[in-house]
Amino acid sequence: MNDSATPQDEEWTTERPLLPKQEARSNWDMDRIVTMDMEAHDWDRPVAWELLRPDGTKQQWTREVRGETDPTKFVVDEILHHRNRNHTFVAHNGGGYDFQPLVFELIDRDDARLKTVLNDSTGDIFYVEIEDEHGKPRRLQDSMKIMPRGLADLASDMADVDKLEPELFDVAEIPPVLSDMDDDARGELLDYLHYDCKALRECLESFTQIIDDISGGRVGPQLTVGSTTMAMYRVAFMDDEPDAPPIYRAPERGEQKIREAYYGGRTEVFRLYAPESDGPYWKYDVNSLYPYVYTHRPVPAGRLTHIPPEDREKIPDRLHSEKFGGVVKIDAHVPTDTEIPVLPTRSDATPGGGASKVVFPVGGIQGWYSVAEVEYAHSVGALENIEYQEAYLANRHYPFEQYGSTLYDMKQSIDKSENPDKYKVVKFLLNSFYGKFGMNRSHEQVIELDPEDRSDPDKLHGLTQFGRLNDGTTVSERTGLFLDDDTADAAYIRPRIATSITAWARIEMHKWIRHARKKGGRIYYCDTDSIFTDVPLEGEYLGVGDELGQMDLEEQAAQAAFVAPKTYAEADQNGSLIAAKAKGLKDPNFQWEDYKVAVQENNTDRLQTEWDSVRGAMPSLKQNEGLTRVNHERGVKRLDTKRDHDTRNPSLLSKPWHIEKREYQQDRQNALKTQFQRGRRFIKKGWRRVMSGQRDTYAQTDSTLKANEQKKEERKRRIEKGRDRDMFE
Repeated sequence: MNDSATPQDEEWTTERPLLPKQEARSNWDMDRIVTMDMEAHDWDRPVAWELLRPDGTKQQWTREVRGETDPTKFVVDEILHHRNRNHTFVAHNGGGYDFQPLVFELIDRDDARLKTVLNDSTGDIFYVEIEDEHGKPRRLQDSMKIMPRGLADLASDMADVDKLEPELFDVAEIPPVLSDMDDDARGELLDYLHYDCKALRECLESFTQIIDDISGGRVGPQLTVGSTTMAMYRVAFMDDEPDAPPIYRAPERGEQKIREAYYGGRTEVFRLYAPESDGPYWKYDVNSLYPYVYTHRPVPAGRLTHIPPEDREKIPDRLHSEKFGGVVKIDAHVPTDTEIPVLPTRSDATPGGGASKVVFPVGGIQGWYSVAEVEYAHSVGALENIEYQEAYLANRHYPFEQYGSTLYDMKQSIDKSENPDKYKVVKFLLNSFYGKFGMNRSHEQVIELDPEDRSDPDKLHGLTQFGRLNDGTTVSERTGLFLDDDTADAAYIRPRIATSITAWARIEMHKWIRHARKKGGRIYYCDTDSIFTDVPLEGEYLGVGDELGQMDLEEQAAQAAFVAPKTYAEADQNGSLIAAKAKGLKDPNFQWEDYKVAVQENNTDRLQTEWDSVRGAMPSLKQNEGLTRVNHERGVKRLDTKRDHDTRNPSLLSKPWHIEKREYQQDRQNALKTQFQRGRRFIKKGWRRVMSGQRDTYAQTDSTLKANEQKKEERKRRIEKGRDRDMFE
């Protein structure tokens, strides 16, 4: 088979390849960036704002006395001032907090309109384009989407000024008006605002400069870190990959099947308790697991070929050629004596109960999987009696070698103590790269309707209106903004790539687990790129060191308790915590004994906490409630249910669940039903635009493509270091 479509696959000729770009400049420049911050009473009543302009001048607005106008009004007045046309107002975590009162104030204004509103899956609004009454734009943008860390951590690495730590007031207990504070505390609060704005600006300057240096001035910060990394690859590295064929987009029906094989990292509790008597213990992390995988492991590139069920007998020959990768639907058996299976599935049918989860079962198994993962499972005796049902295959290639190896070498060459900012940015670019390939096309999106369409039933069909105003109209009727269940048509969405990369990552972690067990060690826990074991791993597999793909010793512990995936504690001999996590719980103040009691007594009552936050922007808009404080009371409900644990002996190795395929197959179908229905809208919206002549904005002319091919030939090389190294060993 070559990269061309077979006669039965004529429909695939309409696929569009992912192509390089000449540049991807940002919609901002630092001369038009205004950083901002807000502090509020009881989370939902703004009392102080600051805007820090590019020339270093600051503007502050405060609520000094009771009954005074919300200072947010004056902030919006300034944003709409003519001197701020084409400016971008940036707040760190603005989408989760600061932007909400601004958006609600703008809704009530007659001298402005919300033109573009982008939200993420959490309901946070992270980008807003505003037009004044003259049609001139300005923007709100959340910098946490570009630099996904807390501002204090960012400032310590990327700014000359540290984030100020208040001493005279408590951020969580700011009074409703500043006149209730003494002069010193009030002054510290205003300094706190200023230092946050100043630190953020320096972080943005550093980030922008580093991106500019790496790309040769051709890439600027995009709206998110993921889109920034994708732009960096397409502009600065995509032409440098020799022999890598274009990665074509699958048609909708094929893409949905490919997504069934898309699973995330492996996170499992094998033993609930690591007692001091069996210690010591070692926790290892793989150095840049995903960058290692996309650098040294092949992905299915080129044009996909579909092998339908009626031609299933052709699949084994294609796979045994070792030339092809992709996804395959199988009906097979996982031996019941397999202690740590390879293949995952999503299921509600585990005897342990709980919400739908990814488990690694034994018994009959059926579904879509990465070809690489099926091959590996078979090679280690964790899969037998394989019957191939259907496949989507493409030639195996290494399109990301140059990107991964160049940036990792760059990261390793940086002295973290001297250039922590550059080190952190390069790390962002490495670790955030692959995710955009797997982005779901179906998502909620804010759209704008023209005034004449806002009362048209046909135009309103399928749209959600935002909440009612005091005059009886809705936010949607006033602004033209509605919530639509939309379908993204981004050029970079290629789920076969994300599917392959995450599958290879799970393979790597399974190989590390096997090597530890061959050395006589016990495995207690694994989490995406880390394992917790009672044997040192020096000299095993790729070894321990600082090279890409090697293990790095993160912690040593005397004892540990693994309550559930991403909820655990490690402690020394005295019971002092070395490391602890509690998934979904903000700032838990749990002690070692709390975790220990949970696993020894099967009692999680002590792992409970509460905290306050602000309701997401999208839910607030739906109800027209503005900033709303929400109290959360949450905790750990039960011990791990992804495997069968003997809670009477929590240090024993648990067993994988035995799940009949008829159970989890139906669960999987039900879980994807809604996603499939949404995906079909791609035909109506995205694909219709393509077929009517609106092509990929990144499509290139034949002459450009020919020039790129010549360039590839001239620079042809392979990075052999690490390629195919012990792929299945």
